Amino acid sequence: MVIAGGNTFTLLHLLRRSGLFTTIKKFTEKEEFVIAGFSAGAIILSPTIKICKLPSFDKNVVGIKDLTGLGIVNFEVFPHYSEDKKEILEKYRKMAKNEVKTITNDEFLVINFQK
Repeated sequence: MVIAGGNTFTLLHLLRRSGLFTTIKKFTEKEEFVIAGFSAGAIILSPTIKICKLPSFDKNVVGIKDLTGLGIVNFEVFPHYSEDKKEILEKYRKMAKNEVKTITNDEFLVINFQK
């Protein structure tokens, strides 16, 4: 399964509204699964999308209040990372409850799970 990018708030809102949020969660209950996330799709796999509230991230154009992600991974994702964003990343890491991993524009998150 692949979850693409776009506006993270809109993606999360549409996943919930369409029922795909629950479908994806059920998909990850299988004995084996592979799921990939690109940009917003990688953020959605995290426990929260709060990282999107940082400057230069997405605007909450849909006005969602519940920023809970799918929680498929136990860390947060900082996509489009480059050295010029290091200071923003470090400030966020200090207040984040979860580990924060970076993904550059040339990377994506792939989870290959086997029980």
